[in-house]
Amino acid sequence: MIIPISKTKVFSLAAFIVLIIGCIWFVYQLKFQNSEHADQPDEFNRHAIVSNGPECAEIGMKILKDHNGTAVDAAISILFCEGITVSQSMGIGGGFIATVYNKESGKVDTILARERAPLASTENMFENMTTVTGILSVATPGELKGYGELHKKFGRVPWKTLIQPTIELCRSGHIVTDYLARVLELYRQPIFKSSSLSEVFVNPATNDLWKAGDKIRRLKLAETLEVIAKEGPDTMYTRNGTIAKLLVKEIQELKGILTIEDFVNYEVEWAEPVTTKLKGNYTLHSTGLPGSGLILALILNVMNGYDASFSVEYIHKMVESFKYGYAKRTFLGDLNYNKSFIDAFSDMKTADDIRTKISPDRTFNDYKHYGAEYSMEADHGTAHISVLSANGDAISITSTVNSIFGSKIRSKSTGIILNDEMDDFATPGKKNGFGLEPSMANFITPNKRPLSSMCPVIVIDKNSNAIFIAGSAGGSKIITTVAYIFAKHFWLGESLKDAIYSKRIHHQLLPMEISCEKGFNSTILEGLQKMGHTISADQFVTGFTAFAAISRVSGSIEAFFDPRRYGSIQID
Repeated sequence: MIIPISKTKVFSLAAFIVLIIGCIWFVYQLKFQNSEHADQPDEFNRHAIVSNGPECAEIGMKILKDHNGTAVDAAISILFCEGITVSQSMGIGGGFIATVYNKESGKVDTILARERAPLASTENMFENMTTVTGILSVATPGELKGYGELHKKFGRVPWKTLIQPTIELCRSGHIVTDYLARVLELYRQPIFKSSSLSEVFVNPATNDLWKAGDKIRRLKLAETLEVIAKEGPDTMYTRNGTIAKLLVKEIQELKGILTIEDFVNYEVEWAEPVTTKLKGNYTLHSTGLPGSGLILALILNVMNGYDASFSVEYIHKMVESFKYGYAKRTFLGDLNYNKSFIDAFSDMKTADDIRTKISPDRTFNDYKHYGAEYSMEADHGTAHISVLSANGDAISITSTVNSIFGSKIRSKSTGIILNDEMDDFATPGKKNGFGLEPSMANFITPNKRPLSSMCPVIVIDKNSNAIFIAGSAGGSKIITTVAYIFAKHFWLGESLKDAIYSKRIHHQLLPMEISCEKGFNSTILEGLQKMGHTISADQFVTGFTAFAAISRVSGSIEAFFDPRRYGSIQID
C-alpha cells in the first residue's frame, strides 16, 4: 500500500535533511577552525619559546598571552631580557641576524642587523696588532635598530610594553646561573682590569666576582632602557638621540673612531632567505651573507644524498661535508661585496660534485684538497632564541657582541657592553698559523659587515607549518652544530632532546682535526682515526656550543635549550 505524501511534508523533510547536513558541516568547521589543515594536530596550536636567559622565556610568553603579541613582539621582549641575563654574549651594544616566518602569507624574511665597520676604519688598521680588542675593535651596533625594524613590520604590542619587564628585572636583579658563574671566573682577569665591567660583575660586599645564586642589578642599564622605551630605537640612531650622544661622547673620550655619522647612517637589511629542499618534503630557510646559512645549506645538501645511519662511514662523510663547506667559506664575506659566489654555492650541482669527491673510507689532511685558499677569522660568543606563536608564525634569532664581554668595555654612561666585531674582519698580510693568506672577501671596508657563523633556521613542512625553529651559539662551531643536530633529528630519527643532549663533533678544516666532546662514541672515533682523521677531545668551560630549538617533527611540540649552558622554556 502506498501512502501519499503531501508536497508540504516533502519540503519539510528536505529542509530537515539540509539542517542536519548544515549542523554536521558546522561542527566539522568548528573543530578545525584554528587549523589550516584537517590533519594538523591540536598540539600545533600552542605558543612555544626557548631562551638562553633563565627569566626571559616567561617574559616572552606573557607578551604572547597577556598582550596578544606576535611572535616578533615576544622575541623583542626576550632579546631585551637576554641583554642583561646573558650580557657576556649579546645585547644592544652588538648585532643580530634573524629568520622570520609569517604563516598567513607563507613568506619567509630575513633581517640582517649585523654590526658595520666605522666610516673611519681602514683595511690595514690592525696590521701591527696581535689581538683586536678594546675601543678600536668596536663596530657600529645594529641590535637596537634591528629590534625597531622588526617591530615596525611585525609588531602590534606597544614598544614600551616590550621593554618594561627588563627594566624591572634590571632593578630587582637577575640570577647568576652556574654557567654565568663559570664564565665570570674564566674572565676574572679582564673583569678586574676593566673598571666598567667590575662595576657590574664584582660584588661590592665581598670585592669578588658574583657567585651562582646571587642576583646582579643593572641600574645604569635600567636608566638607558627607560630612555629607549620613551624615545624608541632612534635614540641611538639620530643626531639628537640621547643614547647616541652619550655613546659617541664616551667612545671619543676613549680614543675610539665611531662618530655620530656611523650611528645616523646605520641601516639594517631585509633580504630573501637562503632556501634549500631536503628529503622528507622539508624546506630549510636561513640567513644569507654575512651570516652562514649558505654554508649550512651546502653541507646539508651534500648530506642529503646519503643514507643516514649512526655509523663510522656516515659520520666520516658528515665530517668531510663540514670540511668542504668550511673551505668554501674562506671565499665569503659581506653579500654586498661578495655577490659572485652566491649562485655557485646555491646550485645543487655543487653539492653533487662535492659528494663525488668524498671517499667512503679515507680523509685528506691537505686543506688544498678541499679547495681552501684563504684563512678564516674565528668568531666567538653568541646567544640564540626561538619563538613559535599559536597562529603558526615563527622567528629564529642569533645575536652577539662577538667575544665574551665583547670589547671588554662597558659604557659607564649607558651601561651598554660594546662589541668587538672588528675582530671578525681579516687584515691584509696577516697569515694564519697554517700559512694561509687572509680572505680578501672579508677585509675591512667602511660600513661593511664582517662574516659570521650565525645561521638561524626555520624549516617548513609540506603543509606550510614551521616545524623546526632553531639555531646555536658557539662561534665557528655554530654551522656544524646546526647541521649535526638537524641530521640526528630529521634523518636519524632522534627526539629533539636526545639530539641536543648527545655528544658532538666539529671540523672547520683549519686546524686539520676533529674536535669532539668527551664521551663521544669511542667506536666511531676509533673508526675515524683508522680513516686518517686526527681527533681532539676536550671539555669546554663555556660550553662546546649552545643549541636552542622548537620542533614539531613528531607531531607534538618539543622545546629544549642546551644543557651545556642554561636557559628557559615556555610552552602554552
